[in-house]
Amino acid sequence: MPVTPTTSAGTGPVRTGLDRLAAENFEAVDSQRLGLLCNQAAIDRTGIHLIDHVCRRGLEPVRILTPEHGLWSTHQDMEAVQETRDPVYGLPVESLYGDRLASLDPATHQLADIEVLLVDLPDIGTRYYTYAATLARCMRVAATTGTRVVVLDRPNPIDGISVEGGLPHQSLVSYVGELPVPHRHGLTLGELAGVARREPNLDCDLTIYPVEGWNRRQYHDELALPWVPPSPNMPTLETAIAYPGLCLLEGTNVSEGRGTTTPFLVFGAPYVRPLELARELAAELPHGGFLLTPVSFRPEFQKWAGQVCTGLRLHIVDRLLFRPLAFGLALIKWLHALHPGGFDWRREEYEFVTDRLAIDLLLGDPETRPMLEAGAPVAEVLEKLEASAAGFDKTRQDVMIYAV
Repeated sequence: MPVTPTTSAGTGPVRTGLDRLAAENFEAVDSQRLGLLCNQAAIDRTGIHLIDHVCRRGLEPVRILTPEHGLWSTHQDMEAVQETRDPVYGLPVESLYGDRLASLDPATHQLADIEVLLVDLPDIGTRYYTYAATLARCMRVAATTGTRVVVLDRPNPIDGISVEGGLPHQSLVSYVGELPVPHRHGLTLGELAGVARREPNLDCDLTIYPVEGWNRRQYHDELALPWVPPSPNMPTLETAIAYPGLCLLEGTNVSEGRGTTTPFLVFGAPYVRPLELARELAAELPHGGFLLTPVSFRPEFQKWAGQVCTGLRLHIVDRLLFRPLAFGLALIKWLHALHPGGFDWRREEYEFVTDRLAIDLLLGDPETRPMLEAGAPVAEVLEKLEASAAGFDKTRQDVMIYAV
């Protein structure tokens, strides 16, 4: 199927790539040996899962592969997922997120006996989200096995217009910075596959089933599509909007709210002074779009598990004004400045990397952390980051499937 800009953006009911393939009765992949790469969010607009669609048509998959967190998001971040038999559909499931770096790549044998790999994964519009990295790694192996990769595309839930941040420096490419895209990239998974395919010598047979009826300015709650949490700490669209900035807390000893019911919308640590922090953030970020209220919470797991933390609750009151990456950079800057005796960078292994700080992998630029530590204005830090993405507009135009 040719990848061309849709001419029906926003003019009718939105249909995902899965909706469209199902409407065609899976004819494009009928009588072929299928593999699936998916998780629990791979449902059509009526709630029927990709696996269900395939099995109803007698197209029992050769193999089901899953990204980080597993098929049903039963595992937390950076928790190894083992091969298992799925309790819902009774089929064997193989994980592409194990206990070592090599487990992130499919083995050659996992694709060699598959003619078509059907991919239906949610992306939430942020470079750190690892599903696009999983797809890119599958494409690299598929190029060697002759497996056709078919991406069933979905809208970017936090719009396909907004872009923030810079490209990862070559020294900081990692599983949370696999592709040369900004922190908030404004692309869909299908378009990210187009970015991956631009790699030298990546001659992958790639087909994208585009979304129909999506306007790039639309957020997920404007689409009449069901929201299935794409990972265990992404329960709502508001969480996804905050994530491009709040994920930076993973590179610190400050809780990003994992172990609570509102991850990435509450944050803190036992040493945080929330009222001072809120004042500095409001002064640093005049563009607004958010409110901050003080909070005390106790994470049930991960950082500060079982301990009472003080911090802030983020309320996004105008998502068109709110700039999540700018907020996250300001938050890191002022947590560091206000709490010299308590704040620290995460120093443990992060996404199988031990020789660089997690915050540097997330920022993707070796000069950004020193600028924040020195108290540089966030506007200046952003300008430095975004200079590295000067050529991204051209790349974006080349891979965009949907008209603006």
